[in-house]
Amino acid sequence: MSRRHQAISFSRYILPMEDRVDQLFWDERWPIIQTLSHVEPVLDERRHFFEKSRSRNHALSLVLMLDLAWQVVRKLAGLSGKESLPPPSEQFNWVYDLHTKLRHPEELYPQHAWMFHDPWPQHEADRLIEVAKNMEAVLVDITGDFELGTGYVGEIEEKQIRASIAEMNSLKRK
Repeated sequence: MSRRHQAISFSRYILPMEDRVDQLFWDERWPIIQTLSHVEPVLDERRHFFEKSRSRNHALSLVLMLDLAWQVVRKLAGLSGKESLPPPSEQFNWVYDLHTKLRHPEELYPQHAWMFHDPWPQHEADRLIEVAKNMEAVLVDITGDFELGTGYVGEIEEKQIRASIAEMNSLKRK
């Protein structure tokens, strides 16, 4: 299954389409949606820099942004704990675990000492890039439904505005 199809399948599992068309759903989650819309470009930027350098500093920054995105997506979907979710959730949980180890350094050594290697080990670096690409695909699917003025709610409002304008134009012609 392609990354895009897996991301769409996953995001629609945790945020079913029937929720996405509910005005109240979006109204209640407006601050979360705004956060996601700001996280997405920063995540893309962090991934880009890490892909080029594979440096420890870019890796740790990417881990932070990925975990932030995962926490925001989980909050938006109303998830808590490590539910049994379809792929790529295990990748996102891996990043959550990495970030947890950074917050609790006593858990880092000896198994996770590689996190401070510069550059990052090839396998872990490739894995982190793959996770970032998957998260970006999930965010694109979620935010694509509501791009701060477009998406379902925006489309409804836009159609209402267009209908009003068309009605006004038809009245002017008469």
